[in-house]
Parts: sequence; C-alpha cells; structure tokens
Amino acid sequence: MPKPRIVVAALAALTLAALWPLSRLQLSTDLTRLLPADAPTARAFSSVIEDFALAETVFVRIASPAASPAAENELVAAAWRLEERLATRPDLFAEVRSGIGERDEQLLFEEILPYAALLLDDDSWRQQIEVRTTDAALAERAALLRRQATTSGAEVFLMLARSDPLGLVEAVPALTAAPRGLPLEPLTGSFLAAGGEAALLLIEPAVDALDAAGARRFADALAAEIELLREEWLQRSAIELDVRAVGGPLYAAADERAVRGNLVLTLGTSVLVCGAILWLVFGSLRLPAVVVSVVLAGAVWTFALLALLGIEISAIGLGFAAVLVGLGVDYGVHCAGIQRQHLVAGAAPDLAWRRTRREIGPAIWTSALTTGGGFAVLLFADLRLLRDVGLVVSLGILAVATATWTLGGALLQLLAGDERQPLAWRALAGATRRVAESAARRPRLVLAASAVLLALLVPGVARITLGTDLQDLRPGGGSLYETERLLAEEFGIGSETAALVVTGEDADALLAAVHRAVAELRRTVPVGSEVTAPSELLLGPEALTRRLRELRELDLGAVAGRFEEALVAAGLDPRAFGAGLEGLRRLGRGEAPPALAAGGGAGGRVDLPGWLEGSVVLGPERYRALVQVRLAPGQWPDGPPPEVRVSVERAAPGAAWASFPQLAAELTRAARHDLELLGPLALVVVVAVVWWSFRRRVAPTALAVLPVAVASAMTLGGWGWSVQALDLIGLAVLPIVLGIGIDDGLHVVHRAGQGEGTAGGSGGLLAATVAAGRAMTVTTLTTCAGFASLLLSNIAAVRRAGAIVTVGVALALLATLMLLPAVATIAETARRSRRSLPVADPNAEP
Repeated sequence: MPKPRIVVAALAALTLAALWPLSRLQLSTDLTRLLPADAPTARAFSSVIEDFALAETVFVRIASPAASPAAENELVAAAWRLEERLATRPDLFAEVRSGIGERDEQLLFEEILPYAALLLDDDSWRQQIEVRTTDAALAERAALLRRQATTSGAEVFLMLARSDPLGLVEAVPALTAAPRGLPLEPLTGSFLAAGGEAALLLIEPAVDALDAAGARRFADALAAEIELLREEWLQRSAIELDVRAVGGPLYAAADERAVRGNLVLTLGTSVLVCGAILWLVFGSLRLPAVVVSVVLAGAVWTFALLALLGIEISAIGLGFAAVLVGLGVDYGVHCAGIQRQHLVAGAAPDLAWRRTRREIGPAIWTSALTTGGGFAVLLFADLRLLRDVGLVVSLGILAVATATWTLGGALLQLLAGDERQPLAWRALAGATRRVAESAARRPRLVLAASAVLLALLVPGVARITLGTDLQDLRPGGGSLYETERLLAEEFGIGSETAALVVTGEDADALLAAVHRAVAELRRTVPVGSEVTAPSELLLGPEALTRRLRELRELDLGAVAGRFEEALVAAGLDPRAFGAGLEGLRRLGRGEAPPALAAGGGAGGRVDLPGWLEGSVVLGPERYRALVQVRLAPGQWPDGPPPEVRVSVERAAPGAAWASFPQLAAELTRAARHDLELLGPLALVVVVAVVWWSFRRRVAPTALAVLPVAVASAMTLGGWGWSVQALDLIGLAVLPIVLGIGIDDGLHVVHRAGQGEGTAGGSGGLLAATVAAGRAMTVTTLTTCAGFASLLLSNIAAVRRAGAIVTVGVALALLATLMLLPAVATIAETARRSRRSLPVADPNAEP
C-alpha cells in the first residue's frame, strides 16, 4: 500500500470526525418498533399507546409497613402531598392525580348523575324509569332515603342520592367505575387498594416517554420528590413510606441506563478477551492493538452512518455491537498471520502486505459477503426487531472488512517489526496439525462418528418451539418489575387486561358501537372479570337528541314534583336533593348538560372530563374509544376466545383487540414465517456467494459449505433437545451461524488451490487445513469471545443468542478441521482405486 502514513492519518481523522454524529445516535426503547406493522393486534397496541397514552402514564405506589385505618389515612395524605408538590413542575409533570379531582367531582355530581336517565340501556331505559316513578315506588324510595339518613356508614349512598334520587346509577355501571377501573376510597375519592395497603398516584408526563434525555430529567426529578416525601413523612408521622414508580418515561430511562451499561460491559469484555487472546498468540500488543483498532474504527463508521441517516437503533440492535468485535477480528487475524509468514521469510513490509492481499483477499471478501449477506437477509423479515439486527450487523461487517483492507493494511506495514513466533502460536500449529492429520488417517471413523451424532441430534430440531415473550427483549431485573407485580395485585394494573379499541366514522357511530360492545362483553366475559369503558358516559349528537325526545314523553318534570311530595311525607328536606330533582325537570324540558354530549367542542372535538380523556378520541380526524376487560389470573390464557371475538365483531365491526397472549400468537406466526422464509434464503445467499467465489465450481463449493452445514444441524438439534425454545433473537442469529461458520471452510478450500479441481486433492486440502488451522482457531476463539460476551447481557434473548452462535461457530471449526481432511482422503482413495483398475484391451481375444 503506497504512503501508509497518509492512509492512517486520513482514516484516523475520519474516525474522529465520526464520533460527533455517533454521539447523537438515537437509541429506541420503544417495544412497538419490534412488532410486525401489519398485524391487527400490533396495530391495536400501537393505538392503545398513541391514542390513549396508556404506555406513557406513570403509576406511583405509596405504601407503608404498618397496616391500619390510621395508616390508610396517612397514605392518602401522602398521595395528596406528592400530588401537590409535583403540580409545581408542569414542565415535567403535565397532570398529576391521586383520585377523582375537584373538577371531576363537580362534573359527576352536577352534570352527569342528575341526568343518568340519558345513559340507560337502549333496550330497557323506559322500563327502568317507569318502574321507579310510580307513586308507590317514589314513596318507597323516600322511605329508604330516610332510613339511610340515620344509618352510620351510608355517606356514599347519600352523596349519590342527592344527585340521583331515583337510584338510576344502579342501572349504569359506568357511573360507579373509577378512572381506568382503579379502586377508589369512597369518601375522599382517592385511589386506594381494596385492602388499604397502598395508595396510588397517576402522572401524565410532559415529556415524550420515548425521549431518552427527557425521560432522564423526568426520572431524576420524580426520584428527588419521592425522597423529599419520605423524609417529610418520617419526621411528621414517624412512618417510613415505601414509594415506587413505574411506567412511561421511567421505562425509557431505566432501559437506556441498562442498555448503555450492558453495552459497555459486553463490548468491553469482548475487546479485552479478544485482545488477551491475540496477545497470547502473537506474543506482543502490537498486532492485537492493530486488529482491535481496526474493528473499533469500523464499528464507529457504522453507527455514525446510521446516526447521520437519522436511523434509530433499538436496544437489541445496539446490543449486537459487541458481535462486530468477534466477527471483525477474524479478518485482522488472517491478514496478520499471513503477513507474519512473509515477513519471517524476509519480505519487506510493503511487499509482504501486497502478497497477503493477493493470497487472502478472495477468502476475506467472500467471508464478508457471506456474513453480510446472512445478516442482510434479515432486512426482509416481518419483524422490525430482526430488520434492526440485520441492518446493524450487515453494515458493520462490511465496514470492518473495509477498515481491515485499508487502515489495517497501512498499520501492519508501519508497525512491522521483529516477527518471532511465540509459544502459543507454535502450540496452536501443532494442535491443529495433529487434529487434521488424525482425521485424514481415520476418515471412515470421523465420518461414521459425524453421522451418528447427526442421527442423534437432528431429531431435536422438531422439538424447537418459538418463544415470543416481549419481556425477554428488555433488560431484566430491577425494581420496576417488582413494582409491576405489586400494581397488578393491588390495583389490577398489568398484563391480565385485554383492551378493545373501538372505532367509528363519527361520534354517534363510535359511541353506539361502544355501548353494543360493552353489553356483549358483559354478557360473555368470565365470572370475576370486569368490563370498563368510561366512554359509556357520552352520547353522540343524534343519540342524545333521540333520547331527549323520548324522555319528554314521560313528563319527568311532573315526576320531580311528585317525588318532592314523597320526600316531605318521609320527613326529608327536598332541597337536599335539589341537584337531582332539577335534573329531572330539565330532562322533562328536553335539556341536557354539555358534559354528556360528544362532538360539541371546537373543531368538532369535545372537552372531556379528566377520567374520559385517556379512554376516548372524538375527532376531528379520528374517532376511537378504549374498552378494558380486567381478568382474574388464568382467565383467557390464549387471549379473547374465538366466540368472544366473533360476537364483539358483530356488535362493533372493526374493533381490534390488544391482548398480550394474542400478540404472542401473532408474533409466533410472524416468527415462523420469517424462519421459513429467511432460513432457506440465507442458505441460498451464502451458497451463491461461495459458488461465485469459486468461479462457479460445484465441488469446492460443496466442500466449503459442508462443515457449516453439519455444525448448524448439530447446533439446532442440540438446542432442541436441551433448551427447546427459540426466541426472536435466536431466530435472528440462525443466518449468522451460516454466515460466520462458513469462514473456516472458505479459507481452507481457497488455500487448497483456489478451487482448482477438487481443491488440490487430499494432500492439498490437508496441507491447507494445517496451514490455516491456527489462524482459524484464533479467529474462532475471538468470534466466540465476541458472542460469549453476550452471556453477560441483562437481556435474556441476547444471552441465548450468544450461546447459540458460540456453540455453532465452535462446532464449525471442529467440523472444518476434521471433516474436510476426512472427505478429501476418502475421495482421493476412491480416485486412486479407479485409476488402478485394469483397462480392457479392445484388440484382445475374447
């Protein structure tokens, strides 16, 4: 390479310049990016997150070790205090609620409950009113109110009765449901667990839940306020509060910290272990420094390019950065090993590099193209997760190969020096020679043992199942998961909930569909489950006009007058029930409050009470509502049953379910489709590149592919017999095993004659195996080190992927060292036998 100093200076400057865009690389922790875009359940989950902000809400649980009525009061007071403090930071906390707010109470008791007749079911509303408005029924109701007025513990009943004296609330479940179905403490309206062991605070962040920088600010500010609350309560009441928060930006902040720490751990471990291996093998830090520097430069170029293109990288995609070290070191080791041989033979550094490029070039670039091609196949996957991994590693491996060919070559020329062969290098040569020669001496034993192992292991492939637990794709451990468990147990917040997204062309169509869907669900859901849909409290313009017209026929104004008389006769003051009686009179005149009318706001969008804003979208462009089914543990383990989905579809056409079991089923179908498509496609790509590199000759192509084919079959079979489950990342690394595992076969067969004949016969193939053996062993060790570092990851799916590739690549090396010499020996023996057969003389006498 001419002027290597100029090359090093230019590429070093390029790498330093690339650090600026690299620092702005966008890390995505949004799990919706990992879902198939065209799957109905995935679309429903996206709607739940985008339209109803359920993924953004932060839940703060406040508990105390002491359980008593006094402690309950302290928990409620602590929730109020934290709400008060957070409300002073609207830049981070857009809305904070510890229960039903003052404005919500006013709407409920003044503008909704007095008009409960509007919300009765279409099929039974008239009957519900008529049975309550006879003279006998009114007198009986007044007597009941009188008894309750003198009964201890009837405060909640009387609060409702003042606004709904006829008791219509009993026929409208949505009127007694708390926001998002959370349990309420009736007197204060605070969110309190049924057992009183914990209070709850809901926070709507003012920052994007997926903005890592904003999420960090949010998390730090919330943690500081929680700590101040703990200190205040400890001094005030000698109560040690247990305050935990989960949800929204906290996930992004925690995941980003975990992923960045995970990246430092895995990448740092990979670099250190690979560097140690190279130092032991080469006897100095000079060549390891060259190889590792080249790999890191290629990785920097890769991620800087992605940052410049504005491409967000998922946590999983970034987690595979450590793999580039193990993969990229291969090229540097082979180049350094061959260059060392030429330097030992007396060649000048520039001549040694030119000869190295000529000898190793075809194998290096074929290897880069097969590995890059194996990863690039993932770009055709349905799952975005697989596409992320394919993009990162296919670009990265080509960048590392380019860096090896340019920066690596220049550095190897500049740093050429004393090329003594250390003990480890010589020991590897002896060990690989003994393995290869032993296989060549006992070829039939090697092939028989391989056949037996394949026969035992391959049936395990049929035992492999596809696991689609999304939690395996996120950093594990930490307090967030324990908080999730507590919230699920105490407040019903968690995965035991199926969400139904109902759509409509306008407010009337949407709300009518909601009422039909809710009625159908309450008829079909299991006992012990709960259906909540706050949008039941709304009526579309046409439905409201129709119901008002129908109610006028019942002369509710006269009903209010007769009920006043019944209240007086029972010894009660009618003025205490003024809000409810006035509501009946207004309904009798055909009037309704704006709180129950949908579609009357500016631009066609209604201003909703706080508990409705997170459950319905009313125009101007989209009309959607959320219905939630809270299930007891074990109910609907496979998602909504088919008969429920069919009945709901009839009631609300176009409604979509967002259910974790159903999502898992969709992911399984998508993963199976990707496996069926990408496995053969990766094999075709790899074989096609190898076939082309051998000038379209079949025999050397088959020899190069044989070791990795056997190793891949054994790896998958062994995985099926042991672990069985193959998750989404495991699916992603299947093409990787092909792309990486074939490298050793490529180097051996290319060395054994550049594909001429049968790769140079058995002697040529054995000699090539021995010559390349130690470099292949070193590269396999470094590749395994790169992937084995993933075993340190706190992402379960990444750990399993590291195990699969580590085993597969190690088996590919063993198969290369043993199978190729054995196959070549048998082929050569057969060829000699054919040559030794007597040739018949056509002129001889019969």
